[in-house]
Amino acid sequence: MKNDLLSSVDTKPLRSWPVFGVFALSVLFTFFSIFYQHQRDHQNIIKLATHDAIEYQRMLNGGATAYIHLNRDVAGFFAASDNVTAREFNAYLSSVKALETHPGLGYIGYIPRIASSDAAEFEAKARREFPSYQIHGMSPHSDAAYPLLYSFPYDEGVRKISGLDISTLPERWEAMQQARDQGRSIATEKHAYLKNPDHKNIISIFTPIYESGKPIETIAQRRTALTGFIVSTFVVEEMIERVMGREFKDMFDLEIYNGTVGSQQIVYDGDSQPHALKRDAYLSVHQANVDFAGRNWLLHFYPKPVYFETRANHHDWLILFSGVLLSIVLSFLTWKWQRHQHAKRLQLEHGQRFQAVFENHPSAVYSLDLQRRFINANAKALALLEVSKDKLMLSTPVQFVVPENAAKVEKLFEEVLKGNAVTYDNAIITGTGKRLDVSVVLIPVTTEGEISSVLGIAQNITEQRQAEWKLQESRQMLQLVINNIPQRVFWKNTELVYLGCNNAFSKDAGLLQADEIAGKSDFDLVWKDQAEKYRQVDLETMQSGKARINDEEPLQQQDGTKTWLRTSKIPLKDVGGKTIGVLGMYEDITERKHLEQKLEQMAHYDSLTGLPNRAYFYDQLKQAICRSKRHNSILALMYFDIDKFKQINDTYGHDIGDLVIALFAKRVKDTVREIDIVGRLGGDEFCLIVEALSSRKAAETVAQKLIEAMQPVFQVGEKALQVSTSIGIAFHEPGMAADELIRKADHAMYQAKQAGRNRYELSATLRE
Repeated sequence: MKNDLLSSVDTKPLRSWPVFGVFALSVLFTFFSIFYQHQRDHQNIIKLATHDAIEYQRMLNGGATAYIHLNRDVAGFFAASDNVTAREFNAYLSSVKALETHPGLGYIGYIPRIASSDAAEFEAKARREFPSYQIHGMSPHSDAAYPLLYSFPYDEGVRKISGLDISTLPERWEAMQQARDQGRSIATEKHAYLKNPDHKNIISIFTPIYESGKPIETIAQRRTALTGFIVSTFVVEEMIERVMGREFKDMFDLEIYNGTVGSQQIVYDGDSQPHALKRDAYLSVHQANVDFAGRNWLLHFYPKPVYFETRANHHDWLILFSGVLLSIVLSFLTWKWQRHQHAKRLQLEHGQRFQAVFENHPSAVYSLDLQRRFINANAKALALLEVSKDKLMLSTPVQFVVPENAAKVEKLFEEVLKGNAVTYDNAIITGTGKRLDVSVVLIPVTTEGEISSVLGIAQNITEQRQAEWKLQESRQMLQLVINNIPQRVFWKNTELVYLGCNNAFSKDAGLLQADEIAGKSDFDLVWKDQAEKYRQVDLETMQSGKARINDEEPLQQQDGTKTWLRTSKIPLKDVGGKTIGVLGMYEDITERKHLEQKLEQMAHYDSLTGLPNRAYFYDQLKQAICRSKRHNSILALMYFDIDKFKQINDTYGHDIGDLVIALFAKRVKDTVREIDIVGRLGGDEFCLIVEALSSRKAAETVAQKLIEAMQPVFQVGEKALQVSTSIGIAFHEPGMAADELIRKADHAMYQAKQAGRNRYELSATLRE
């Protein structure tokens, strides 16, 4: 016992030396780690800057494309109509909010092609809309002129160049000729602004307009069919800086060159210091070429010093603290590390064995075009069908299906073309005459929102049932397939824990790799605030056993914007029919939703006054009648127009008339209650629905307020007009339809006019 104690005492000092040694090594390692951390942070920031620059490049490319699309849309508007007036031109561009949605846009104009022999006739016709219009600057040796006719906006600067023959300006004529011969939008180089010659950083885009019905396959045909151009002019700096955002200008310097790097080719320089020309030490993290309307723009991205400062990690004190802590607990951590390494080794070996099994899994994958023909197949598919690839290509799956199931397969394929994935069991005859039972999954593959092909996955059901482990491998094969489709795909178990997803879904979830999703729930991902809602839908899908196809739902992004998703969820079942999870797929349909909302606004509301149009007002009236019947309340309809409006139009013109209608509508809206519904039926005719009245006398009070609201003079520009209104009032009676109610109110209005105007009258039934 004594010897043991001595031995223990003698060895303790020896055992402390490794601790001191570890402490000394930890100090050295700590300082090395601080230096290494600085270097690694710098490299990571460079990678992050490159990634951000690529995203900004895409943002710029998308923003620049919007300007070209605007030109194309306006050109299409002219090509679809034989005679577009200035008012229609301005109304169209106002409706699409051209100036608001295209920052930097100076103006967008219409340039017709006018044969020299037709110049005088064209000028006379143009003066109907622009009294002093005249073509000027036209070359006497040219067979045609290209004068600026319409412009939006039409301000004093544009008025000075109205009628100018644009083809006499060399840099613009060059772009016009290229656009005409190539049949596409072409941008000019930087040039001076016609409205303001001192402003030289301007680019114009010319889009050709061809006569509808004429062929335009060749250059000669395009020159013959040309009827004019749409031109848009914008300030490069405003366009780029508004599209890229304020944060970009704070963090990056962007240089854009036209074609090659040179002082004369600079299109844009954020800090006015061309680093690419100086070849200085300023770091360029990304260079790219962007095709902007026929111009090859060379982009150079330079992160500013503030970019590095804001993203640097200042963890020196933490590394120092960790180094001291490491010296104390290294022995324990070494033991833990050995155990961790052992577990990691086991995991790696398991992964290698699993991968080997996965590579040998017999899953047949093939692709079909929209005509149901094979366009690709893997070796497993060829082995399953027992045919060569040359023989299989351009044949159809129906050729392998047993005759009695051919009609069923055709019907299922039609369902896939509607955007729905289908799963079915079927019997086939292979190339050697062998009959097999297979399970087939057909998945529509979309490109830019349109179905471009169908992906098929076929499995031999008998072989899968003979070996249960093959089910897991086929799921892994499916993972490889879905990682290459644009839709977001994921699957969960019955506990609503993620088992896997494709790459597209992992990016949305804020993960670097798809395999990081395993074991996580919706509460662990970026949409955790809406996790409960998503989990409820997944649970209902599994409980019902029915697929939910193409559900549309909104999603609130972290930046506050709202996007729309089209989602499909399918319950997953094992071979015994038991639900084992849920498979989900979704895609972004935000652009389509925005278009639907815009079309709904255009279909329901009058563009001049913003009031409900005739059709929408009629629908609102029918709903109001139903509410009146349900609540047994008083409903009044007032039909009114502007007294002697035709005289206003004839005297001052339709533009003044339109302004009077708009001001009239505003006074009506300011006078009535928010719950009252005002509609413009057409021309200067309006209707007003007044619900839940306390008495019929209250309707007369409303009518009198409307008459009094029109008494102040209408100030339209420099003109002061006196406007009045005549109102007919009808009340809904039991059994009365909307048409009859409108007719009675209309008749009462005409009685008010016959009685001297600027008054209201009740319908004949009420007076009796």
